[in-house]
Amino acid sequence: MRITKYATLSLFILLFPLFSGGIAISAPYYHELPSYLLLNLNTGEVMLAQEIHAQLPPASITKVMTAVLAIENGNLGDIVTVTREATQIRGHRLLISEGEQFKLGDLLMATIVNSGNDGARAIAVHIGGSIENFIDMMNAKAIELGMNDTHFMNPSGMPDDEHLSSAHDLAMLAAYAMQYEFFRTVVSTK
Repeated sequence: MRITKYATLSLFILLFPLFSGGIAISAPYYHELPSYLLLNLNTGEVMLAQEIHAQLPPASITKVMTAVLAIENGNLGDIVTVTREATQIRGHRLLISEGEQFKLGDLLMATIVNSGNDGARAIAVHIGGSIENFIDMMNAKAIELGMNDTHFMNPSGMPDDEHLSSAHDLAMLAAYAMQYEFFRTVVSTK
């Protein structure tokens, strides 16, 4: 893995959810963010950092953890049947319908590329049996990865006062997720 290929991705992953307005910004404006961390994924070298342990809403970057759990606990060829519970969400959606079926890999690709909250919930039900069980899995994985500033309340990143993470923890999660070829393919898809 070369840093040149992933530098922009890493900066986006680690800056986007921590910008107070939730707006993607270009790299020269990082100094306006309350918290950021730019990490060289090859060496682990911290290139830029500020308030890396500040707990802030991770927004849709939450879906990185959803992807990790889907990759680790599912088979990308598994068939996911969309439940009613999965479709009852606001925000960015794939507009999937109850009863529709998708291969897990296809649903995961669509969910990450399009930031589909309904897709994240469908994946959560498929992998965890319920959204609540999946959230427990997310928090257990966060502990396993040493993400001490993180507490998940949903698989999509919808606002919740207790759904928090930090630039430090998101950097750890991004570095961990990048070990999976499928994840690298997903996040490099336009």
